[in-house]
Amino acid sequence: MCGNDLGKDPQAQKHVQQLLDNYHSSELSGILDLIEGANDRISEDYKRLPDKMNSNYQYLVSSVDKVQKAQTSIDKKMDLVSSNLEKINNLIDKEDHTLPKLKQDIQDKQFLITKNNAKIAQLVENLANNQKDRDTKIKKQNQLNVKRQIAEKTNYLETRLRQILNDYDSNARKELAHQVRVLFNQLVTGQDQHLIRQITISDNYDMQIIGDNAANLLNDISEGQKQVLSLAFIFALAKLASKGRKGEIDFPLFVDTPFARLDSQIRDHIIKETPKLSSQWVLLLTDTEYTNREKQSFVESNAVGTSYQLQKNNDGKTEIQVTSLI
Repeated sequence: MCGNDLGKDPQAQKHVQQLLDNYHSSELSGILDLIEGANDRISEDYKRLPDKMNSNYQYLVSSVDKVQKAQTSIDKKMDLVSSNLEKINNLIDKEDHTLPKLKQDIQDKQFLITKNNAKIAQLVENLANNQKDRDTKIKKQNQLNVKRQIAEKTNYLETRLRQILNDYDSNARKELAHQVRVLFNQLVTGQDQHLIRQITISDNYDMQIIGDNAANLLNDISEGQKQVLSLAFIFALAKLASKGRKGEIDFPLFVDTPFARLDSQIRDHIIKETPKLSSQWVLLLTDTEYTNREKQSFVESNAVGTSYQLQKNNDGKTEIQVTSLI
């Protein structure tokens, strides 16, 4: 070893032998350690082997059960596919037999649809015409209703107006009769003021004069009293005509020959009282009515504005001349 002869060097040989012994001992110890480790692992694996085998068995059982269920599902699906296939075949057979009939039915239905569409169009046109007729009739009916309402309201208004006029006429006649009596008593002298108890005026405006004996005195009173009654009637009409105005009788009253049938005493009384009844009184007097007595009464009343006299000139024409009361 290293160029030395071990046979000649016992010490070296001994040393080498010792090294060999140490090497064999060390190598054997490693192998034993490996064997011991392997043995431990085999023991450990042997202990876990039943659990692992049980787990593998359970897995195999579960896998077999899943396979069986899968096979069952596959079988059901195969049955369903077979059933559907049979139905499809039946439908194909029916289609071969019923399709021509269905096509014919469709054609018939289309023909009926076309025919019915034509009928519908005609009905729509008829409906439109009927609607127009209906609208026209409704419009006419509405017009008739409006006319009827107007007629009803007109009749109602006419009735009401007639009633109002009748009421007004009745009240006016009563008021007129009352005013005639009041004015008659105002125009006559004291001895005649109790002659008339009541005056009535009918619908035709016929006058009745009722005395104390309830008889009609119209034909029994004198012509002068009738003249005064006529004047009272004129003044009463004028008073009622101006009723409600600012002034009572604010328009002129023309009276022709007012004193023709009156005696002098009544004339003087009327000349005195008349200015109290009218704002303007125009008298057309004859020479027999306009004597000095009447002139004096007019002067005393101090109510005459202007007096005129009709005079004929040399040409035979009548002229109107302003005269004086004095």
